[in-house]
Amino acid sequence: MNNISCDVCMDLMPLVQDGIASEDSALLVQQHIASCPHCKALYDEHPPMEPADSKINAKVKTKLRSFFAFLVLLGIFFGISLLVTEGNFYMMLFLPLLGACSYVVFRWQALWKMPVLLGVLFLIAHGVTLLQGAQFNGLGIVFWLAVNSLLTDTGALIAGLLHFAFRKEHLK
Repeated sequence: MNNISCDVCMDLMPLVQDGIASEDSALLVQQHIASCPHCKALYDEHPPMEPADSKINAKVKTKLRSFFAFLVLLGIFFGISLLVTEGNFYMMLFLPLLGACSYVVFRWQALWKMPVLLGVLFLIAHGVTLLQGAQFNGLGIVFWLAVNSLLTDTGALIAGLLHFAFRKEHLK
């Protein structure tokens, strides 16, 4: 058993409490405070703090998700305007990007949330065109909704697989 002096323990305590000490140092401090009431009292006096990095990361992730949520909403309205104006070719380029942004916001739930959201907004957009005197083509609406959902899900799936691949690479 490796015993350390109280001075060494007090030197290592802040590092252990901040979560930046090595596992061996943390183990030595834990062993020492288990047998030394004075050092245990000092250790308990200053409980371990949450690393500042995790707070900063949480704020950045929240801001990024909010930004991507805004992009998703903006993208949906832009996509619907393209669809209403017969810009179907551009939709094939745009919707996978929208799906990738939706993956950032919803993660894997984007595979069902985006088609539902697209469907609701798609029907609203076509309802407006019907009010303006356009003819109703129910089969065409269902076909394009299915194509748009498939394109959006493709983008979300690609983004999810890339996230999974790079996350696995990072964990090695």
